[in-house]
Amino acid sequence: MTVSITNKVSQVTTDCVYRIATGAWPAGSKLPSLRQGTAIWGVDALTVKRAYEVLETKGLVEIAPRSGVYVRDNASVVGLRKNLAQLEALYASVRS
Repeated sequence: MTVSITNKVSQVTTDCVYRIATGAWPAGSKLPSLRQGTAIWGVDALTVKRAYEVLETKGLVEIAPRSGVYVRDNASVVGLRKNLAQLEALYASVRS
């Protein structure tokens, strides 16, 4: 049974949100390139691109063409850290 593209995008997005919320990727840091993302998450580059677009829509990252994807320093990112305990519980349930 294959996992749908939507589910894969959701999994990558969830992992990125967790890393941003926990400070593993602090404001201003560059996210993995599409190529690096395929190796990290075991998905194709289009899936990584779509996940990054979701993060941009949520205001968590900024996509700089030909430069990369960067964590934004704004209220959306700060708000994530306020709910860190809930995010860790959610992340643990998704990973299992």
